[in-house]
Amino acid sequence: MDEVRDTRDQLIQLLKEGGFNLRKWSSNERQLLEDLPEHMISPVSLTFTEASASKTLGLAWNPKQDEFIFSTTLKNKTESETNNKSSKRQILSDISTIFDPLGLLSPITIKAKILFQQIWKYKIEWDDTVPDEIEKEWRTLKTELTNMQPFKINRWLGLRANKNCELHAFCDASEKAFSCVVYSKITEGKQQQIALVAAKTKVAPIQKHQTLPRLELCGAHLLAQLVNKIKLCFDKPNIKVTAWTDSMIVLGWLKGDVSRWKAYVGHRVQEIISVVPAGSWKHVRSEQNPADCASRGLLPSQLHNFPLWFNGPEWLNSETIPETHDTIKMPEIELKRVHAVTLQTTENKNINFVTELLNKNSCIMTIIRIVAWVSRFITITSQGRRHGEDAAMDHPNMNDPAASKQCNLTLSDIRCATNIIIKHVQNEYYEQEIHELKTKGRISKNIGLQKLYPYLDKNNILRVGGRLQNSNLPEETKHPAIIPKTANWRIF
Repeated sequence: MDEVRDTRDQLIQLLKEGGFNLRKWSSNERQLLEDLPEHMISPVSLTFTEASASKTLGLAWNPKQDEFIFSTTLKNKTESETNNKSSKRQILSDISTIFDPLGLLSPITIKAKILFQQIWKYKIEWDDTVPDEIEKEWRTLKTELTNMQPFKINRWLGLRANKNCELHAFCDASEKAFSCVVYSKITEGKQQQIALVAAKTKVAPIQKHQTLPRLELCGAHLLAQLVNKIKLCFDKPNIKVTAWTDSMIVLGWLKGDVSRWKAYVGHRVQEIISVVPAGSWKHVRSEQNPADCASRGLLPSQLHNFPLWFNGPEWLNSETIPETHDTIKMPEIELKRVHAVTLQTTENKNINFVTELLNKNSCIMTIIRIVAWVSRFITITSQGRRHGEDAAMDHPNMNDPAASKQCNLTLSDIRCATNIIIKHVQNEYYEQEIHELKTKGRISKNIGLQKLYPYLDKNNILRVGGRLQNSNLPEETKHPAIIPKTANWRIF
C-alpha cells in the first residue's frame, strides 16, 4: 500500500507541475483515498453501494466489486419513430454506443460490424434509408441492445509476481469475419484462475474475396499481434503462450517450411511464428473454440448464456491441458509454383566448340547462325540467372522473352554471335595482350600490335585505334576488330 501511495503522490505532483490537477480519484481500496482532500475524490467512490459505478474512458467500473460494467445508452423508439426507417448515419451512431476497447464483448460488436459492412455494399449516402432486409436485421439487433442486461467482467486478472502465469489464445474465422481471444491462466498450487484478457475481430474484406483457409490464417495473424501487445503490457516477454486453432490447414502451414508457400501465406506465417513459435500451436475442436462465436456473432441474450466465451473451454481450468494427437498433413494448397529446368551439356576439353566450327566450316554466315542458335538456347534455359556486363553483351535478349522465342534469328542475335566468335579468336591469339590492356592500359611486348593503337571496346573486343575516331564513318569502319593474320581464318 505504501508503494501505491508513493506512486499516486508522484503522479499528482508531476502533473501539477504541468498545470494539470488530478481529481475524481476512484479506488477499490478505501485506504488509498482516506488521506486525499474531499474535492479530489470521485463521489461514487465514497458510497461503495452496489449500483455505484465510475466512468473510466467510457467504461463503467464498480470499485467495490472491482469489475467492469458494460451497458448501452440506447432507448426504445416511440411509436412514431418506429415507423421511420433507419439511415446509415443513425445505425453507425447507435452501434458506437458500445465502447469496448478490449474486445470483451466481441461476439456482439462483430455482429454489428458485419451488418454495417453489408450496408456499404449498397453504396448509399449517409442520410439515405437502408434497404428493408438490412432494416429488419438491424431492428432485431437494436432491440436486443436496448434491452441488454449489463455484462459484468472482473478487472483484475489475479496476476502476482509470485504466481505462475501463462496465456492461452484462440483464433477462428468464418466467411464474414475472423477473430481471436486471449485468456490468462494463473496457477497457485493446485488452484487455477482463468480470466478473459482481451479479444479482437475484423470483418472479412469484400473488395477481394479470400478463401476460408486464408481467413483462418488471418485470424492466426491477428492472434499473434494481440499476444505481442499483451506480453508487452504484462512486462513478461518470456511468458508461456499456447495458441489454438481448429484449422488443420493453418497448422500445416505454421509447422511446414515457410519457403514452400506462396507470398500471401509465407509472409504471414513468418510473422506469426516470430511471436508464437510453431511448436506452441495446437488443435482445438470447433465446439470448444471460444473464438468461433466472435467470428460469427451473437445477440446479447445469447452471449449471457454462453460461458465458453467468458471462461474458455472447461479443460482450460484443469491442472494439465489434454494433449492433442491429430495427424498434421502438409497442405497441398498455396504451394509456391517452382519452374525447374535441367540443362545437360558435354564438354570437349581438347577442342573448343567455336574452334571446331571454324575448322569444319568455310562459310562465316553458317558459323554465325549456328553460334546464334546455340546462344539463344542457352539464353532461354538460363534466363534470369546471369548478371554482369559480359552477360548483357553476349545475350542482348536476356530480358526479352518474346524476342528469345522468335522463330527467326534477329539482327541482335547475329551481332551477338559475331562478337562471340571474334572474342574467341582474339582470346586464343592475344590472351596476354588483352590481359595487359585490362590491367595496365597498354601493351608492352607486341610491337606489331602497338602500331595499331589497340584498345578494348565496351564488349571487351580488341579494336584498332587511331585518328579516324573523329570521322563520320560507322564505328566498325573507324575501329575494325583485330583478327590475327597468322591464323588460318580465311573465312574472315
